[in-house]
Parts: sequence; structure tokens; C-alpha cells
Amino acid sequence: MTRLLLAVFALNTAASVAAEPITRLLINRRLSTNGIEITPDGSHIVFWEIGPPGERRGDLLAMPIDGSEPPRVILEAEDFTRSIVARPGNYELLMLPDSNRVLAANPVNPQMGNQLFSVAVDGSGAVSISPRPLGGNFFSWELSPDGSRVLYSSNFFSANYGIYTAPTDGSGAFTLLAPPDADTGGGEFLPDGQSVVYVKRNQLVVEPTDGGAELEIGDLPADAAFLKVTPDGRYASFGRGELYQADLTRPDSIERIDMFGNARTIPKISGDGTAVVFPDNSVDLYAKTLANDTLVLLTEGVGSVGGPNAEVLIGDRVAFASGTQLYSQNLAGTDLRQFTTTPQFDEYQSTTLGRIASAGDGETVLFVGEFNADRRAELFAAPLLGGEATQLSDTAPFLASSSDTRIGPLELVADNQVLFGILYGVRFSNEATNLFTVPVDGSSASRQLTFFPDDFRISELEVSPDGRWAVFTVTDYDARFPDFGDTPREAMGVFAVEVETGIVTPLSAGMTDVYVGDIRFIGDTGQVMFGIYNSQDQTTSLMVSNLLAIPEPLGLAMALSAAAIVGAAVRQR
Repeated sequence: MTRLLLAVFALNTAASVAAEPITRLLINRRLSTNGIEITPDGSHIVFWEIGPPGERRGDLLAMPIDGSEPPRVILEAEDFTRSIVARPGNYELLMLPDSNRVLAANPVNPQMGNQLFSVAVDGSGAVSISPRPLGGNFFSWELSPDGSRVLYSSNFFSANYGIYTAPTDGSGAFTLLAPPDADTGGGEFLPDGQSVVYVKRNQLVVEPTDGGAELEIGDLPADAAFLKVTPDGRYASFGRGELYQADLTRPDSIERIDMFGNARTIPKISGDGTAVVFPDNSVDLYAKTLANDTLVLLTEGVGSVGGPNAEVLIGDRVAFASGTQLYSQNLAGTDLRQFTTTPQFDEYQSTTLGRIASAGDGETVLFVGEFNADRRAELFAAPLLGGEATQLSDTAPFLASSSDTRIGPLELVADNQVLFGILYGVRFSNEATNLFTVPVDGSSASRQLTFFPDDFRISELEVSPDGRWAVFTVTDYDARFPDFGDTPREAMGVFAVEVETGIVTPLSAGMTDVYVGDIRFIGDTGQVMFGIYNSQDQTTSLMVSNLLAIPEPLGLAMALSAAAIVGAAVRQR
């Protein structure tokens, strides 16, 4: 720990001569880190403030991100525990796209339940868009594609939930689509934003957003759960244990489309919306053309499909793992291609050749092979239409300090590169010991960006919209998980790395007894916001870092200084 603190000290010393501070404190208050939103134009933040200990109170506040004005209350709450949306997550806000308005649930008084309000970040135009005087509790909400309307459920102090829509700017009254006594279920907007599909008395129903004639699509099976709608809004697929489809333009069109029924039959919809792809009984992979009865077996003669994340749709093809090999197939089932033709892939365990992803170019597949004979994992790339796979990573050198290696997070970054993490001997695949980059085409060897000791972990990795920066937290693994709990005891802080230069800069470091995270880039401004939660006084400090303020010559010196000190520390271990 002391050795890395020396590295952090060197970094901070070099950074202290910058022309302007890289990181500044925006606000320090008792607030919920998952109740914070940034306006689409990046000018303001909106957040719930939690009242003092012992008081059930909170207000909704907003302030400019540049700190030019203090926070102002834009909605007052009498009782904070009732001023939130119960699901899908506590303290949530819904920021409207292309507008500096926010949706928030707030009670008129503690006895009258929630009302859904729309309010501008300057506090003007606050208007209720939900039933009153009694608002009940809210179960779910979602915006129409253009953000002009919101679809939500409210129980109105009933045992069941009704379904409503309303203009998000408060310009009109809410519309009741289905009353609470209709035994309603979840719903969603169709892509045109003019209609919604939802469950009413066990019927799948399509209805205009402003009310009107209902179209009953058919009776739902008892185990129906998730609902996926094709991009053109014509078809829907759903199920749990069994898979069904429905034509949302005509009644009585629900039909079962799988063969055996299995909990994994959550379908993937093709990009053009003409077909769904699903694994059936965790054995075979099928494609179903929605416009007709064609059901195609994609894995004929290949064998069973791998585990979760073992298939990905890229254009009109699906790439999938089967056994120790990787294939792609068109959705017609007529053009099977194999990527993994070399003997090296026979070394990998059949259940762990997976984690398949698109490289973003529509032509290349990224995939991870785990636990070969040396108990190491490697990252590969292969052409979607078949051909030789290229090994992008080399984790063998790290076996000297670990019994095995794994590939951590994968992110596409600038210049057609992939940013990936390598873990040394741990089991959390969303973490990494250090970060690397490599061209997707494998034209050059991977490049190590960070040089942290083996017992430190990188997590909460976020990449800037332009792919130029990666920001992440660094935690002492041994301190964080003394008994495999989930409460950090000693977190080093937040770091940024510039992908092109490999310059690593501490944005906050050397802190103890805090939780650091909730990293968010502020649009394409080159700024990033993160929270520091202090477990002693239960306050959260919101910090804003200007990555463009990092002076490049000094940044290089900082990176070299850190690498030298940490490298020496590692050699002394």
C-alpha cells in the first residue's frame, strides 16, 4: 500500500504545477449517488438530497456543473421515503432528452402518496402529470422514442397498478389506458411513439397513447414475462420457459415458436427486425422468421451452444460458440463458417469459449478463450465470414505471479482498438489488475497502459464518448474483500488514462474509508464526474475532472514516474 502511495504522491506532485486544477469539488452533501442526472447539454446536474440522520426528508435540487451558482431546490419533499419511484430503482430521476426538464415522483403530503412531476432545472414550470389528489406509488416508467410522452404504472392506493400516459412537458392531462382493477402488467411504447403495448386482464393489448380503440392481440400464456418488440413495431416476442411471438397489427396472432421450452429462451432480434434468434433447451440455436412459419436450426451438425453470452448477432449473421470452436451462420441456416480451425483451440474448456462480442465494424468478432492447459485466458479476433483467428492478448507472462489469468472488461476505443483488462488469479470478470490496448486487426502487439501491483483491482471502467479516455477506480483488493464482503475499506481513488499516449493521471487518490465510483462522462466536453461517499459522515462529494486540463508533457512525466516507482515496488515484492 505504501509503495503505491509513493507513486500517487509522485503523480500528484507532477500534476500540481498544472495551469489549472484537474479536479474540483462540485458539492458535498448527503445525497443518493443513483439519484443524480446530468442534463443532455451537460450544463446542470439534478440530484436528490437526503435529509439529516433520523429525518425522512429530501428535496430535489439542481445546479450548474461549472459551479457558477449554488444548488437550488426545484421540488420540495415532505417525506423522502415516499418521494421516490419504488421500482425500477430507488431515488431514480428521468431526464428528458433534448430538454432541461426532469421527471420525479414527489408527494403532496405524507398521507397522499406520490405524484409524478415534470419540472425544469431552473425550478420553473413544475406540474403534476399523474392522478391527484391521490397519486399512489409508481411501479415503472419509460419515455416515448422522442421523449414527448411518458408511460407509467401507478397503483393509486390499490392492490393493482393502472397504466397511464402523459405529455412530459406538462402541456396536457394524463390519459388512463387501463384502470387498476384491470390486472395490468408492464408495457412499452412502440417505435413510432404513437401507441403502446401492455398487458390487461391477461390480454396483450395495443392502444394509442392518447387513448382510443384497443386492439386485443390475444391471451397470454401464464408464464409470459419479458417482452421484446421489433424495430418496426410490428412483432413482439415474449415468454419465460416457452417462447411466443405476436403480430401487433392483428388480433389472435399469438403463437408459440420454440420447441422444448427453457428459461434461457430470451430472444435476440435481428437488426432489420425480420427474425429472432434463441437457444432452445440450451442445446441448439434457432432463428425464426417473424413474417412466416420458417424455423431454422442454425447449429445442425455442430453440437450444443455454449453458456450465456455465447452468441451475438452481427448484421444478418449470428456468431456462436459450440464446444471448443467458434462459428458464424446466416439466419437462413445455409452458410456455416468456422473461425477456430487451428489446434490451439482444442486446449480450451468447452464451456468457457465464449464472451463473444462485435468489434463494431460489422466484419469482426471478438471472443475470449478461458483456461487452457496453462490455466490462462486470451482475447481473440476473427473475421465474421470465417478465417483464421488472431490472438490479441498475451497473458502468459502474468502466470509468474498467479495460478491463472482471466480477461476482464472489454471496451472499444479510438483508432479501431479494443481496451481490455487482465486479471491475475481472481474471479470477478468485471474487474482487472491492469489495462491494455490492442488493434482489433492484431497488426501490432498489445500495449500495457497501467502498472498497478497484483493485489490492486481496477473496476467501474468507463470510456469517453470519443474513445479517447478511460476512467476507472483502483482499490486495494485485500483491504476491500477481507471476508468477501462488498464494503470497501480502503479505496485508492479514481484514475484516468489517455488511450493514445498511455498517460495515467490520478483524479483523486490516497483516500481511506470511502467508496469512490458512479463515474459519468459529461457529454463530449472532456469532463468526467464521479462521487466519493464518506462512510463516517455519510456525505457524498461530487467531483468534476477536466481531462483536457492535463498538460501532455507533464502527463508523460507523471506516467513515467508512476511506472518507475510502481515497477520498483513490484520487483521488491
